[in-house]
Amino acid sequence: MIATVRNMEKVILRVTDFQLTVPLIDAFAQLFDHTASTSAFPLNQVSRNLMWYFLELSTFDCFCVCILPSRLAAAAFLLASSFQKYCQKIEPMSTIDKEKWKLWSDEMVKRTRIKRSDLQEPAKILMKLQQKAVSSKFQALFKKFSCPKRCKVACLKPLEFEEVASQFSD
Repeated sequence: MIATVRNMEKVILRVTDFQLTVPLIDAFAQLFDHTASTSAFPLNQVSRNLMWYFLELSTFDCFCVCILPSRLAAAAFLLASSFQKYCQKIEPMSTIDKEKWKLWSDEMVKRTRIKRSDLQEPAKILMKLQQKAVSSKFQALFKKFSCPKRCKVACLKPLEFEEVASQFSD
């Protein structure tokens, strides 16, 4: 009986060309990028490529396997946003703006249920991967993101965690 129901479900899904998917890291990254495009701090092309560089680096690292894809994508997004903010040397206009100044805003915390402090460890792992990428055995990825098409993000000087640490406090 259960097998018959399952087979019918499969037939219905196949006939309607319905696809079941698991939320993957790229879906979360696209969601965060899209959400940021309507915010005060949309990602520019360099930061967007940097976010994807972080995410592709994470696919080869065994420590990233135990991190939820949503948190890994959020950490990559936050690091890329922090890099953009740091390079542009943007400062808040007044003390009133400081709450809105967080790149992972309270609105994002509310929508995703991911606190800024939850992103600290994944961000540190991604930063270490970026620092090791030049000398790693995965030179194809480094070359891919060293080309002008990818804004040469692999060649960018990695930030130190202390430079972006304020973005990870709740």
